[in-house]
Amino acid sequence: MAKELLLFDDYPCSTGVVDYVSRHETQVKRSKCNYRKRIDNALQRVCKFDLMQANAAMPTLRPYEIESAPKALVPYNVWRSGSAKGDCVHFFVSDYMFIGLLNASDDELRELAEARFVISPDFSQYADMTPGQRRHNCLLNRLVAARMQSLGVNIIVNATWSTPDSFAYCFDGIPTGCAIAINSMGVNKHDVSKYLWRQGYAEAIRRLNPCRILRYGPKMGGELEGISTYYENNHLNRMRNGR
Repeated sequence: MAKELLLFDDYPCSTGVVDYVSRHETQVKRSKCNYRKRIDNALQRVCKFDLMQANAAMPTLRPYEIESAPKALVPYNVWRSGSAKGDCVHFFVSDYMFIGLLNASDDELRELAEARFVISPDFSQYADMTPGQRRHNCLLNRLVAARMQSLGVNIIVNATWSTPDSFAYCFDGIPTGCAIAINSMGVNKHDVSKYLWRQGYAEAIRRLNPCRILRYGPKMGGELEGISTYYENNHLNRMRNGR
């Protein structure tokens, strides 16, 4: 385990998620050192439950079978505000809206068990991040999800990737043959993004062999629609329509 904890020493305070989020989300006003402290605290909490083996690159999450797809997906920030409830909470929102999970108390995380399902966190995997930043975020996604599972939250694992080099780690720790979630919001804006998304989708199907896919965002060509349930960003649609 000590070897794995050193992973975070490979990322100086001048790099990491916070730098990227700060460049792209002006709402974020946290210092790098405070962010590093949150990471350290999160690691300490997770390690209490012995959820990461010393020789494992990523924590391995437990599969959770679902008999029927959720009726609606609700963004975490909306769910926390109490303005909307649903049977499945997701984190397909800007990182700053759920960065507090890194240092959340057990009681705060247990509140998520009120939802029927929770899609695991989605710290960003942008292609223009450094390889270190992307792997760093992938590990955070697994660590927080593993801690949630230990507290009784029903986790549907979010499969996310960036460029093909991320395939070396981005599916690690995800159980095979079960339900997964995949996001495509914003992908249609650029041809390169669509190309990379389709590459990652094909790799996810090959490696994970999911029985069901919760798809957030627009349909993309070549998907397995027979096992997919599609969800729109209803909160965004309501804001656009003024209601």
